[in-house]
Amino acid sequence: MKAYGCRHCGNTNTSDLCPHYTASGARCARCRAADRQNDLCRDFELRLLVCLGQSDYPKCIASNRAEPDPRVCHSHDYCDANQTMLDAFTSTLGREPDLESDADCALITAAWDQWRKETTR
Repeated sequence: MKAYGCRHCGNTNTSDLCPHYTASGARCARCRAADRQNDLCRDFELRLLVCLGQSDYPKCIASNRAEPDPRVCHSHDYCDANQTMLDAFTSTLGREPDLESDADCALITAAWDQWRKETTR
């Protein structure tokens, strides 16, 4: 019998595979979670760019790069970045985030961390 696995990472643990898994392969739970994080990060980034505009977005990035505390984000100097992330979550996942949910909060934090790291290199 041929072992099928995640088409991205090769994981063959069937309990991790999508319930709509087919012989052609699907993405495992870990890869689907990474996709959601990346999609949320991209949506947040685009919304910040629109909110801050072509002139303030680079200023925000420069301020973040100069900031010694990695937990500080200067996007809040220009807009309500928390609402921007919540809007991105709703758009990306098709539902509002449950701020009492550890999983939703972890996804938001991971997407923000990804954006912050990508823009402060």
